[in-house]
This record gives sequence, C-alpha cells and structure tokens, in this order.
Amino acid sequence: AVRGQGAWLAGADGVERTMSCAAPLPAREMCGNASWRYLPQPMRDAVARNLPRLMGSWDFRCAAHEYLMLGDGKCDFLLFNRTLPWDHLAGWLIHREAGGYCAHFDGTPYRPTDLDGGLLYAPDRESWLELRALLLDAA
Repeated sequence: AVRGQGAWLAGADGVERTMSCAAPLPAREMCGNASWRYLPQPMRDAVARNLPRLMGSWDFRCAAHEYLMLGDGKCDFLLFNRTLPWDHLAGWLIHREAGGYCAHFDGTPYRPTDLDGGLLYAPDRESWLELRALLLDAA
C-alpha cells in the first residue's frame, strides 16, 4: 500500500491485484477478529459478552495476517486494544487504502503516536458506528 495510491497484493504468480475491503453489512452480520484479551476491565467482559451478537469472531493473535484478511475483504472488522505502531501502522495504511474506516474506540482518528485508546476497523464509518455500539457501548 502507498498512501493515496491504493493497496495491492501480489499472488504466487507475481500478478498484482487491487485490495478492497468487504462491503458494509449490518453489524450482526459481520465476521472478524476481536483481540479482546488485552482490553481493560470491565470492557473485556462486555466485549466477550457481546461477541456472540455478531455472525462470527476469532483471534489469530497475528495482526499481520488479520490485516491482510481485512484489506482483502476476507473479514469485516478488527478490534485491538494495544496500538503499538510496529503492530498496526502498516495494517492501518492497507485498510485505509483499501477503502476502510478506522478510529480509536472514542471515535478519534488513529495516529501512530497514540499508544492508547484501542482501534476498531470496519468497512465504512456508518458500519463502524453500529459495530462500536454493539460491542462497546455497554462497556
């Protein structure tokens, strides 16, 4: 990914194709990665309680793989509490260039110097708001 130029992925044959996020869905129909283990209490319990309200969730514990899935439309959302730039900056750029929306849990934009506040990724702002309400508003 290059800022302002899109995101692409090279296949085993060397052919590059443009990456694109999944189309927006109602939050209850979304599947994605929720790295809930590092959330502070009581947010951790609230998110764990709310995850079954989604179509599906998992945690591979490998941000690089999860970002490739998100940027390529293979999942709908990602949720992280830890926001270290070496784990998230490249994935944030891929997702942004693939057309997605990301913000801290409080709705503020992500900046690499922000080490707190969690990150929630979704296909667009509207689905981000719905997903945030479903997962985090009770926290």
